[in-house]
Order: sequence, then C-alpha cells, then structure tokens
Amino acid sequence: MIRDLVILAGGGSTRMGRDKAALELGGAALLDRQLAAARAAGLEPLVAGRTAPAGADWRGLADARPGQGPLGGLVTALRHLQRPCLAVAVDLPLVGADGLAWLAGCASAPGTVADCAGDPLPVFAAWWPELLPEMERRLERGERSLHRLIAAAGLALAPVPGWLLPRLAPCNTPEEFARLARLG
Repeated sequence: MIRDLVILAGGGSTRMGRDKAALELGGAALLDRQLAAARAAGLEPLVAGRTAPAGADWRGLADARPGQGPLGGLVTALRHLQRPCLAVAVDLPLVGADGLAWLAGCASAPGTVADCAGDPLPVFAAWWPELLPEMERRLERGERSLHRLIAAAGLALAPVPGWLLPRLAPCNTPEEFARLARLG
C-alpha cells in the first residue's frame, strides 16, 4: 500500500513568472491545495524541491540535484523514502483526494503513469524505488525526460477516467492559470 504523496514543487516557474506553489486558487495556494488533498486521501505529503519554513505542518526536501526538473525531484524523494510513492506536480491543483485515490488504486510496480487520452502525464504517477538506478543513470547522462524513462522502463499506463481528465489541465503560464481558475 502506498503511504506517501510527493508533491513536485521545485521548478523555477519561469513560464509563469512567479512561484506556482504560492499562486492562489479558490482562496488557497496551489501547494496548500495539494497538501490538503494528500491528507484527505490518507497520504503523507512530502514536498520535493523545497524545504519547509519554520512552523510548517509539512515535510520538505530540497532537491539533491537542483535544476534537474521532475526527474531530479523524484530521485531525491525516492532516495529519501525508500518505498513506493505517488507523485503529483504542484501545478495540478484540481486533482483532489478522489483523483489521488484513483491513482493509488491503479498503481503497480515498478510504476504507473496517468494516461490522458494517449498523452502520458509523468507528474501524476506512482513510482517505485526499483527505478532509482535507471533514473540516476539518466540524470548522469543529462537525460531528464520522464517520457523516455516511461517508455524504456515499460511502466504501466492507466487511462484517466473522463471525470478526472479536465482536472489535469496544465498550469504553466498565466493564461493557463486563468483557464484553470475558471474551472476550479
């Protein structure tokens, strides 16, 4: 049984122009929404890519290899946890507890990736530590693509149900965030 949710929150937010984790949607920061969803789903959150400020009610973990994108954050988190985990990007704030429960129910070793109508979404996936040697080899070679890792490792793809699909819309630019705000 998977107990942890890694919230990938270490990016530079360059396309957004400001820290995505701090953006507010429905009166709550995107990071706070993911933390609440994790807890409501019975998962222990671990925020990868940043340390928790004093007094925070969550665990944070700075990337061991900053600037390596989601792959770097996943490697850091899996090394720390040493057990399977779910992972979600901080900029997917509409996933919710029910979306996390769906993903947990689909999860199988060595990993399962949400498949959005033929488009794998590696930042909404289940990851096993058995993948660490291959992940680290790829980082050493400068290969940060999670999509190529999914194909090479033969990870399972879980077709996202219709009710969840609109909640996995990207949120990388101010325009995408404005669209997301209208949904959520």
